Amino acid sequence: MSRVDLLVSQLEEVYGRLRRRVADLTEVEYFWEPVPGCWTVRRDESGAWVNDYQEPDPDPPPFTTIAWRMAHIADCKVMYQSMRSARAGSPFPTSRRRRPWRR
Repeated sequence: MSRVDLLVSQLEEVYGRLRRRVADLTEVEYFWEPVPGCWTVRRDESGAWVNDYQEPDPDPPPFTTIAWRMAHIADCKVMYQSMRSARAGSPFPTSRRRRPWRR
């Protein structure tokens, strides 16, 4: 098995596991804030979904909702893809500040 095949296989396995775990979540569970001050995903003034974010990272880090964690996973994937594409000469930006998330 090549390195690429191994990487693809691992990504598919992890994605499948994640997908199965969140498939039956209700909207209430997805946005549940178990403690005050949780970071989550909210609609901004324009109606776009944005994830809570602060730079530098707060210490201690805030508790996060499932919605925030899922947006963070997607955001990191976009950021890594953008960085890889930028090295290959792609015009996509590498910044990840407050990305809007659409439902």
